[in-house]
Amino acid sequence: MKISLFVASVVFVIGVAIAIAMPWASPNVYTRLLAWGVMLIATAVLTYAVLSSAGESGVAVLANTSNHLSLPNVITLCWFVVLVSAYLAVALFNMHFWIPGVPCDPCDACDPCNPCKIPLPLDIDIPNGVWVLAGITVTHLAGTSVIRYQKKQAEAQNPLRALKGASPAKFSDLVTYDEVSAGGAMDLTAVQHLMFQIAAVVVYAIALGVLMAKTDIAKAITEFPEIPAGFLALLGVSAAGNLVNRAVPR
Repeated sequence: MKISLFVASVVFVIGVAIAIAMPWASPNVYTRLLAWGVMLIATAVLTYAVLSSAGESGVAVLANTSNHLSLPNVITLCWFVVLVSAYLAVALFNMHFWIPGVPCDPCDACDPCNPCKIPLPLDIDIPNGVWVLAGITVTHLAGTSVIRYQKKQAEAQNPLRALKGASPAKFSDLVTYDEVSAGGAMDLTAVQHLMFQIAAVVVYAIALGVLMAKTDIAKAITEFPEIPAGFLALLGVSAAGNLVNRAVPR
């Protein structure tokens, strides 16, 4: 099913409007979570519409040039939707605390005739662990593309190393080898990397949800949860192992 970019943009704008209005309409501990749910749907719809504007639809929007589902594409999209929607939900909710032109305290050095402007509360600290995770994800995405290109070059010189031809995208593509000679065999490094990434996305999404639910409704959220260094190392080793295994000719 394809969604037009115009319709998706309208859905996204409506989602933003709802997320902004919710703190005033229903201020309770679950308001942030509901706002995030709205922005999660709106972000996913807009992202899908942008990806499908190239002519593909359904799961094919996550496929590579041979129309096979790409593991790095799926992982990157999942993290993108979760983090962008969470940032938008928190930032829009924080707008509720913005009071422009608040007068200075008489004890302050500033001129009380010139009100002190409080900046928009959009300065949400993104922990270093999230940036490291982004680096791991993008490197895995770019590395996979480079490996596929090199295999395409090798295919021209040795037909026995041919990659699988175009076919309907299916979920098994995520964890099987690209080469025809592999006979659709399972890539265990892809399986373990997929499982680790699913665990990371789910756990971090839950952590974000708990943060939104547990933070006092009268306070702004100014930072996201940190990701443990040990788990980042595990994801990095997992991604590197998958890339090395993919690079081996079959």
